[in-house]
Amino acid sequence: MRFFEGSVPGRITDSPRGTGGFGWDQIFIPYFTSKTAAELDSREYERFYTEEKPFEKIRAFLEEYNS
Repeated sequence: MRFFEGSVPGRITDSPRGTGGFGWDQIFIPYFTSKTAAELDSREYERFYTEEKPFEKIRAFLEEYNS
């Protein structure tokens, strides 16, 4: 059995900002920026989203396991 997890350090802002993303994106500020996730452009958001997705770790494991 294998477990995979992902996380992105950051902080919560005082009030919602931005129109992009969904749910908590308007109040979460990832560690690498002063913008909320909802304020990030598509390239910045992809960086944030990819880092927090454990599925990337699963994919890498399966690729290595199957080779």
